[in-house]
Amino acid sequence: MAAAVLLGDFDTDRATVASAMGTGFTVAGLPSEPLPTRPHTSGSASEWIGHVVVQGAGLSSAAAETMDGLSDHNLVRATVTV
Repeated sequence: MAAAVLLGDFDTDRATVASAMGTGFTVAGLPSEPLPTRPHTSGSASEWIGHVVVQGAGLSSAAAETMDGLSDHNLVRATVTV
């Protein structure tokens, strides 16, 4: 089976994405106090809605990086290994 990489704004937290994707998929974990993937504006929505998801590959070194106002979301990067 070929490796698959899904990434982007999933509009929900990591646990919900992992549960919805099911077995065989891995959702990158961010450091314990990461920069949010979507800076909080209002309401109770999660600030960590950007994710990198893989199937048939490994993930490491995941982090959020600031976009310095170029977007309403921060960049999520991760190292993917096959």
